[in-house]
Amino acid sequence: MKKLLFLILALFLVAGCTSKANPIQQMLDEAYENLVLPEMVEEDLVLPEIGLHEVEIQWTSSDEEILSTLGKITRGKQDETILLTASLSLENEKRNKEFSIIVKGLPEDINHALGYQFQMKEEIAEQYPYSKGYLYAGLYNKDGSKHEEFTVLPSTGKKINVKLFGAKADDPSFDNMLPFQNAIAAASYGDEVYVPKGKYYFSSASCTSPYYAHIQLKAGIHFKGEGKNESILVSNFKNKEYVDKAIGKKTATVVCGNMSDATISSLGFSANTDDSCLPKDINNTGINNPEGNQYAPAFGIVVYNNTLATIAKNILIEDVYVEYFQYDGIRLYCTRDCKIKDSIITKATDLGGGGAGYGIEIRGYGHEYFKYVDTNLDSCYNVIENVTVVGPYIRHGIILSYVTHNNLFYNNRVTDSADDAFDVHGQDEFLNFFIQNYAKGSRRGAGLGLGNTGSSHDESGYGNVVYENTFIECKYGITITRGTQYTQVIKNTIEACTTGIYINNGPNTHQENNKIK
Repeated sequence: MKKLLFLILALFLVAGCTSKANPIQQMLDEAYENLVLPEMVEEDLVLPEIGLHEVEIQWTSSDEEILSTLGKITRGKQDETILLTASLSLENEKRNKEFSIIVKGLPEDINHALGYQFQMKEEIAEQYPYSKGYLYAGLYNKDGSKHEEFTVLPSTGKKINVKLFGAKADDPSFDNMLPFQNAIAAASYGDEVYVPKGKYYFSSASCTSPYYAHIQLKAGIHFKGEGKNESILVSNFKNKEYVDKAIGKKTATVVCGNMSDATISSLGFSANTDDSCLPKDINNTGINNPEGNQYAPAFGIVVYNNTLATIAKNILIEDVYVEYFQYDGIRLYCTRDCKIKDSIITKATDLGGGGAGYGIEIRGYGHEYFKYVDTNLDSCYNVIENVTVVGPYIRHGIILSYVTHNNLFYNNRVTDSADDAFDVHGQDEFLNFFIQNYAKGSRRGAGLGLGNTGSSHDESGYGNVVYENTFIECKYGITITRGTQYTQVIKNTIEACTTGIYINNGPNTHQENNKIK
């Protein structure tokens, strides 16, 4: 019996020694220990196919689009954790090793383009009279650094209620001009002029030049209501258009003139009319609508600068609703570092000639005023984001006119416009950046158009970028005409348009990875 036990013990010892001495398994273990990957990556990885001792390695990934089995990474806006599995094999022995790897998100991109940046060659840009050294599209400075000057007005927490100055809601016979202006005059820098819920009617002007406006803001004021559908300012310039055309074509509800640092938010802008004033033929942009225009102001909101001695910047327009206007729902004229966001614009009373029916217009000083680039009268670095412009009573949803540059248009929607939903109007507008915008149903024009045949129009400026936008059911997806140069058309999706991308005299246009269905 003792001999039998001794024999069994000896067999176990021999088996154990044989296992430990297995050279294949030992080499596989060493290759396993030798295989190391970083825990966090920002660049492509080198994933070996052969490890120590000629061990074969095959890879699998929990998300091939972010970290592929070839080691290629695609960085998004945020960090992503990917499980990467290495299958090691040598002869008939196998072993798996798992790695949890964080693929770092890209640093915040001011243009929302995940690192894409377009730069004009300096020797080419110098040939244009408006370039003044600007080479990079979107929100970048001349040297290529990020442009981050926009600053929201700080709030003191002091709230000034317009009703304390005699304002009356829901009374069409009462003119609220003076109570509102007195409340604004009483506010100090950082104060909020507060408009409670209700409809406030206006029939007279607090200023008459250069715009004939009901309300004139001053610097350092938060002008705020309870919501764009709750606190509504109603213009009552009835018959002004044809009593005096000079006045009628420059009427506005609110203006911010030759000043900086203000916010307009959570307010509605309308007119004392209804849909009966709207154009009868939504497809005829060759005629104006005098019957409807007499009930609506020319503009809902205007921010402007018209002197070299002042500057208009850091104006935020947020969460507003604008309807019943002749020319622009919101106009930015010779401004910089202003922002319009999270707003809705609809129901222009005119779609005809002379600049009628635009949802938002960013405007330079005038035709070929190149001398004002890089001065206080420059038009640049404005941002339009998350704005919805709703037709069919809209000619252009968002438009750039005259020399304006380095503006950003991000995540805006224009539906059912008569002409180009997004329009770069053919007056030397350059280095503007359109990203992740959406247009559907532009009836006679493009989702986005560059260049124009109008009287003072021709080519748009150089280096405008059209990146990752979606255009659906428009006559054209994108048009580039009249000699517009160096346009970048990248990663756009165009669906169910009569023509996808139409280029007629668009030298040096660059197209890349666009999808046309």
